[in-house]
Amino acid sequence: MSGVESESQNGRMTRRCQGWDYRQRAIYMITLVQRVRGRPLLGRLEVAEGTGGWIPLEAARASGLRPETVTARLQPTALGAAILAHWKRIGAFTPEIRPLYCQLMPDHLHALLEVTRPMARPLGNAIGGFKTGCEKIYRARATAAEDGAAAAGRLWAEGFQDSILFRDGQLGNMFDYLRDNPRRGAIKRLFPELFRVVRDLRVNLRLAPQARHEGACAVAEARASCRFFALGNRFLLDGPRVQVQVSRRDFRYQRAPKPGGGLKIVRDTRGTPQIAFASPAFDAKCARLLAEAQGGAALVSPCISDGEREIARRALAAGLKLVTLSNKGFSPVAKPTGRSFDACADGRLLMLAPGAWPYTPGEKPLTREDALVLNRLAQALAGAGAAETNYAGATFEAVDACALRAVRGEYRPG
Repeated sequence: MSGVESESQNGRMTRRCQGWDYRQRAIYMITLVQRVRGRPLLGRLEVAEGTGGWIPLEAARASGLRPETVTARLQPTALGAAILAHWKRIGAFTPEIRPLYCQLMPDHLHALLEVTRPMARPLGNAIGGFKTGCEKIYRARATAAEDGAAAAGRLWAEGFQDSILFRDGQLGNMFDYLRDNPRRGAIKRLFPELFRVVRDLRVNLRLAPQARHEGACAVAEARASCRFFALGNRFLLDGPRVQVQVSRRDFRYQRAPKPGGGLKIVRDTRGTPQIAFASPAFDAKCARLLAEAQGGAALVSPCISDGEREIARRALAAGLKLVTLSNKGFSPVAKPTGRSFDACADGRLLMLAPGAWPYTPGEKPLTREDALVLNRLAQALAGAGAAETNYAGATFEAVDACALRAVRGEYRPG
């Protein structure tokens, strides 16, 4: 359960679904970004004020808004309006494509389209033609003062990014996501500290190799300065915390075969994972942990087992505080998505990754050592709210040594 999206750092938007024939019928979400990010060539964000009007984002900074009260819209520039009109005509140039929706943002756009019948050439050709038309519009308006456009250079970065909507219910969710983009964009700009990746968050933890009895936490050792990558509200570590730990025996999601091999979690039309089995022990533990969170504690979870992921999902849905641990780190331009975005905006979420583990693009397999380290760090971060942990054959000294390497980059016994 990452809840994090990592964008390209070099401006190239070239993520593709391996093995997919981009000439065939499907519904796609397309993203195009400006060659020069940060310049509002396509539009400006405006925020609703109490009197019912709209004010520029810059004026809203001093208005005392809170993240949860922000309502925003994108007011297109003349260039943005012309590009939006051009998008609506894409079917005139490629009859197999039906445009469904386009959401402008200040320096990029997201668009939904349907390929209604097989095409002679891949989708990239049609997107390339659309971009060429946009470049002509851009050059024609390059001196328009209201656009603030540069007199030279290209509008778009190379390539594009796409998502293919395979599941039932994804289209409605994607419509909601795109329509909500101006609000999320405004919140990120008004409250950047809630969404900025911290590369060197230091946390003092009681984490030192020693023999312990029956899984009890170390309490007598000096605290070690541990380094994490962090995204979200780091002040959650200052309040009460309780560890989430669920055995795989007590809870399982439904799974089905994936095309090309492997299994995937079965979800309903809204993307909610479907439950295959939940033991009475899980139900009791879930109720207890959520009750503690309702009382103000932050849940601390590595979200490894299905049960741990389910409790984290329920906590976010209920507006509770959550600290998660990941084995893959965050890119410098990582950003929270979905419910994680709103939880970050409300100060209810902190996502951590061990500081000595570099960011890994794409999926990173979870090794046994990764799982041991994440469980041990969750235990240490929870402090008095830690759960007793059975490390399945690994000695406590070995687990703590691995954990120290993950958060300090090295471990040398004293």
